Amino acid sequence: MTLLQFADLIDKQLTITYYANQNGRFCCHFDSGEIKNGALLSTEFRNGLTPEIAMNYYAEAISGKTIVFHAMSEERRTAYRVPTLEKM
Repeated sequence: MTLLQFADLIDKQLTITYYANQNGRFCCHFDSGEIKNGALLSTEFRNGLTPEIAMNYYAEAISGKTIVFHAMSEERRTAYRVPTLEKM
């Protein structure tokens, strides 16, 4: 499963941002998604020279971890175990 297939499966938005004047830097992350590390949550993102490279780095970083969306909302909080994601 690729990162895009996982995003479709859980129905969550990925954000790819291009940063002007930063040597062609793109950044990838899930909107409102944080990675669970024990009792802590941390924001995870990855950069790359193309959108695909940024997505592949991000997929590698979150594979096998638990991602929590809207952690501070009792009504909207959801968590998913991320499978080992394939490169695109």
